[in-house]
Amino acid sequence: MDAANRLLQQELSTAINEKKQQPALLICDEAFNCAVVAALPLTELTLLSARKDIADELLKLGANTVFSDYHLEASAGSFQLCALRVGKEKLCVHRALNLCLGHLRPGGELLLIGRKDDGIKAYVDKCKKQLGMTGKIKKHGELYCATLEPGPDTLASSTEQRKHTHEHQHQHHKHAQLDDGPYETFRAVAELELGGKRYQIESKPGVFGWKKLDAGSLFLIDQLDIAGLSQLAQNGASALDLGCGSGLLSFAADALGFKNIVASDNNAAAISACQHNFQLNKINATCIADDAGKNLNQQFDFIICNPPFHKGKAHSQELSASFARAIADRLKQKGQAWLVCNAFVGIEKQFKQLNMSSSTVANNKSFKVLKVTHNT
Repeated sequence: MDAANRLLQQELSTAINEKKQQPALLICDEAFNCAVVAALPLTELTLLSARKDIADELLKLGANTVFSDYHLEASAGSFQLCALRVGKEKLCVHRALNLCLGHLRPGGELLLIGRKDDGIKAYVDKCKKQLGMTGKIKKHGELYCATLEPGPDTLASSTEQRKHTHEHQHQHHKHAQLDDGPYETFRAVAELELGGKRYQIESKPGVFGWKKLDAGSLFLIDQLDIAGLSQLAQNGASALDLGCGSGLLSFAADALGFKNIVASDNNAAAISACQHNFQLNKINATCIADDAGKNLNQQFDFIICNPPFHKGKAHSQELSASFARAIADRLKQKGQAWLVCNAFVGIEKQFKQLNMSSSTVANNKSFKVLKVTHNT
């Protein structure tokens, strides 16, 4: 458990067990360690995460868990304590803070954990100046912990704003909430021509790299064996976009002629964006929430993938291995998997251990494209 999760566990234990700040809402980001809740009374906790792997692990612990893109079906004033570890994407943090204030009781407490370079001081300042909150922030080594309480007008304006947003989506009173984008709005990213078809691509905050098309995915699309894969796509062949994001690689599968397309992602925002793009482009495909193929129960003729290889700033060997295993498990014996990864990532060794053959199709020193098949 890293220092931020340890501090979060310590502060939650004090607030819930000693100060009796309960019931509590805890927002769990991608860096959240589920061991944080081990010593906490789960009956007093509601945990919300936009990450399917985290939500699944919390459910196994018996915790009251919500998997969503910062949506919570609960009445205003449901919680005495709301807590989160702030991240780097401003609109996501603003959205989370707005959600917390919409569900915080009068006299309740907002608990924030973060580093200086996460911008925690700026978020605390905004909560005070824009939302009328009061409280203090303390330094713990490289981390900061802030405890804030709503002022006399904070919850009234926040509650009114929640009602207003429900009735008139995306209209915001500046004095009532932090500016979150608005978070739920899909933005046009690009229009792309693939295989003679034109695709409109939109995305939203919460999706990795949502403001532009991913350079690695575009490099992968440019290297695809159009003739060979178009032939593979005949006769109702199936395709899997593993770690789909907003669905760009699903469009490539559609352009190749695949009719049975499944897209999966671990991120609730990505699921929302991909489903939106399928509807926008009238693609008959399925998008599901799934952690690296763990819950899929079918195999595919074609897998296309731009997998994540980092947790936070560090390269994760475990994450690389999980996607290699997913490709090995989900690819039909005579199928093909095409993926792109950073040029330095040595995922070929992991495929070799799984009795699969991988060949480098292209390498531009930033990214490499691999074709992967089962050994016969």
